[in-house]
Amino acid sequence: MPLDPDLFLAFLVSALLISLVPGPDMVFVVANGFRHGPRGGAAAAVGVSGGMLIHTAAAVAGLSALIHSSAPAFDAIRWVGVGYLLWLALSALRGSGNDRIEDRAPSGGQDRSLLRVGRQGAVTNLLNPKVILFFLAFLPQFVDRDQGSVGFQLLALGIAFAAVGLVVDTAVGIASGRLGRRLAASARFSRALDRLAAVVFVGLAVRLVTDR
Repeated sequence: MPLDPDLFLAFLVSALLISLVPGPDMVFVVANGFRHGPRGGAAAAVGVSGGMLIHTAAAVAGLSALIHSSAPAFDAIRWVGVGYLLWLALSALRGSGNDRIEDRAPSGGQDRSLLRVGRQGAVTNLLNPKVILFFLAFLPQFVDRDQGSVGFQLLALGIAFAAVGLVVDTAVGIASGRLGRRLAASARFSRALDRLAAVVFVGLAVRLVTDR
């Protein structure tokens, strides 16, 4: 068997506990749920999990270790991530209060907006260098060299972690989206949700700068 059953069970329990702890990815999902409704929250969750899959592929290929060993590359990713989050905050502030995805005609416009939210979730996850450190520190603890290919085991564990995170974040995104839908019935509250999203994005940017 390519994965040790006991180690894999311990991994799944650990992944679930980690996914349940509120972090930057979950905050991002909640913000998009409030702003764009259940579908927007779910799209953000899918994007975040997609970013985790890319991190997994990078870890297997050794790219994460290479970036971790290079301080300039690590800081470059950090500052690009800060800039991207600030850009998202500015975009939210520019919102009219009625640009929620669910308020748009059920056509290709909604689908394109959902894809955009998903893409933002993936980029936000990828530009957080702490995720790189997490994957380097966490996944190898559940690898058993006697079970065969280390690369395959890392890949399988990364996919499993992304799947667990997807389930948790999707549930959170849908729940926050339903709450946001009720609040957005008022144009005033809808505008406030845009401002709240901007505050969340700025907070994530500050956290990325100050958290060592």
